[in-house]
Amino acid sequence: MGKKFYWINLALILIVVYLAVKNYEEWTSPMPRPKETAEVKAKPTSPSSLLTAAKKGEAPPPDNYKVISEKNLFSIERKEFPPPLPPPEPVAKDKVSAPPKPPARPNLTLYGVAIVGEDIRTALISNPTRRADKGERETMTVRVGDKVGEYSVRQILEDRITMESTGDSCDVLLFDPAKQKKRAVVGPAAPPTGPAGKPAEPPRVAPVQPRPVTPASPPTLQPPRPQPTPGTTPSPRDLLRERLERRRLLTGPTTVPQTPTQPVQPTRRLPVPPKQGEDEEEEDDE
Repeated sequence: MGKKFYWINLALILIVVYLAVKNYEEWTSPMPRPKETAEVKAKPTSPSSLLTAAKKGEAPPPDNYKVISEKNLFSIERKEFPPPLPPPEPVAKDKVSAPPKPPARPNLTLYGVAIVGEDIRTALISNPTRRADKGERETMTVRVGDKVGEYSVRQILEDRITMESTGDSCDVLLFDPAKQKKRAVVGPAAPPTGPAGKPAEPPRVAPVQPRPVTPASPPTLQPPRPQPTPGTTPSPRDLLRERLERRRLLTGPTTVPQTPTQPVQPTRRLPVPPKQGEDEEEEDDE
């Protein structure tokens, strides 16, 4: 029995020594390089091929790692590499380019049209796009051929004007209910305001006391004077009286309405002294 176990132990010792030698050779021997074939040199390696080779356990060739050193992210001499532009899309031959859009129509208002014969035709329009700070007036007079923005006046009729541009035309009516024309509105004058913004009070008028008016005395009726006989000369006294009566008849009595506040007392009329010439004539007559 002892000889049998001796041979078994000797065989096990030999096996252990053999495995130890092989293990040492495996760890100490250099890694053999894979053989480069013509197919590997012809086909460039891609990340997908490297990934599949790594999954299969095959080591990629060292030349594939040169790109890492050439394109070092932290290199001082690194340059920016623009990304490649996408290829241009092929233009379809059957596709027809769309026509250009017409320009925006101007918001014009027609105020009047003047037509003199067949040659002179003008129109008064309002263009709100004109700026007053640049010295431009909102209202302007145009003729056939004048340009307003990107449109030009093609025709001027009695009730409208025709504006034309590239691929578009429009009419501006004189009586257009859709457009309200600006007109000056005259309103009542605002009352004057005081310093605090309050309306000022109207000026006060002092009451006027009525003054008593002395009515004129009614004309005294005198009997008709006898007409002088023909052939006799009237005296200067008669001529003077006749003149006074004529003057009274021409001027007439002046009547002024009396105020009921105060009674008016009639004033006595003073006698008129005769003139010296009349006195002398009376004395001579006597």
